[in-house]
Amino acid sequence: AMPRSIEKDLKLARNGLRFVARNVPTVALSRDRRHLTLSTRRRDIAALRDWNAHDAAALVTLSARLDSYAALLRPLLLGAPPAFGGSAAEAVKALRRLVWRARRLDRPSFEELLHALPASIGDLVDESFESPLLRAAFAFEAVRGTPEGPYSPGTAFNLIYRRALQLESKGASLPRGGLGALVAALRRSAEGLGVAIKTGAAVK
Repeated sequence: AMPRSIEKDLKLARNGLRFVARNVPTVALSRDRRHLTLSTRRRDIAALRDWNAHDAAALVTLSARLDSYAALLRPLLLGAPPAFGGSAAEAVKALRRLVWRARRLDRPSFEELLHALPASIGDLVDESFESPLLRAAFAFEAVRGTPEGPYSPGTAFNLIYRRALQLESKGASLPRGGLGALVAALRRSAEGLGVAIKTGAAVK
């Protein structure tokens, strides 16, 4: 997932980037062919409710909770981070802004956030859902593209971060030609801005 504003600023479409699909949901496949789409759309929740009413309600509740946490991180995605070697005061100021936004949550939600950030996604889904398939879909979202397992500490934060990205990107997208096509478009964009890219060169 890439924020749409970055796609636009870098003119990636003009540089050849095309997508096979946008807003692609995670689907957990079941041996009995009752596949599960990880989504809070009405039809997907209705299908899950027919299968497991407890998990349908829990999915709506947990998704809303994670989205509220993701909204706290969202401003950090497009803002410039404090520079290394820069003023410590700037870094402290950025941290204070984040804490101030977090404290706008009501007290139980703030305490739940502090509990969730270092937690594993495995523990979070185990306490939320009955269905192994729904647990697996949620866990996959958190560890996809990482070397971590679902019970690794901090993987719940991975999911919060991914949801913050999805708020900016409107969901996962599949570039035509795979990630190599994205890299090629980024390269053309950079070179169009005057960047010289060297390959096959020794790095010190």
